[in-house]
Amino acid sequence: MMNLTGKNTRLYFTVACLWGALSAQAEEVGALRIKAPAFTARDLRNKLVSTDSLLAKGPLIIDFWATWCVPCKEEFEALKKILRTFSGKNLTVLAVNEDGPSEIAKVKQMVAMRKLPFVVVMDNGKAIMRNYNVTALPTLFLIGTDGTIRYFSRGYISGDEVKLEEKLHELFTSDKQH
Repeated sequence: MMNLTGKNTRLYFTVACLWGALSAQAEEVGALRIKAPAFTARDLRNKLVSTDSLLAKGPLIIDFWATWCVPCKEEFEALKKILRTFSGKNLTVLAVNEDGPSEIAKVKQMVAMRKLPFVVVMDNGKAIMRNYNVTALPTLFLIGTDGTIRYFSRGYISGDEVKLEEKLHELFTSDKQH
């Protein structure tokens, strides 16, 4: 149990309030239909990948991550399961790596070792991260084929994927995206 006294109590409640505000924001974003910033980046084979070309095929999950991020690795397993659940729905996971350019070998090794069925791109200058206002890893966005953000989440704990699955079911049902 945490001992919450003085400054620690204020800090704890400030963080709890901010977390609550972020959660509320995640709920509202789908209704607002905010346009996701389009981008093009290089994958691990140095091939250009664009969000526009991926969205032409179906909905897109954009997941910001780094090799040192433990919750990112846990989220990968949930995302792999989600891809299996929605197989045949043209859903793509675009994993945007935030490690520096000198870490590409480490990124390739992790992708191979974990058998990630995602499109993986490098965000070497962190421009994509800035455009999406990513302040914590992992951060995940669900983008509909119309290019709007339907859901987002910051951080990951086991069970968070349930909300993403609900949003995907809503997306595929309401938009008739197959």
